[in-house]
Amino acid sequence: MTKKRKERIAVAATLNAQRPYCIQIHSTASQNAGVSEEQLAKVTFVAATHRAGGAVTHRRHLISGKS
Repeated sequence: MTKKRKERIAVAATLNAQRPYCIQIHSTASQNAGVSEEQLAKVTFVAATHRAGGAVTHRRHLISGKS
């Protein structure tokens, strides 16, 4: 796996974990590895969809009244 790919994954993971220090570290590392701003923007949207997945899944329990 390339350094660029590893850093994009790390950025997505830290965005999901919402760790500002780690986000900064991996943002800098990813840019140093050659990840573009456009690629970082895509990573942000991917992380957002993963984080939203839980809310969408648990919405089913909210609407149906099941836990």
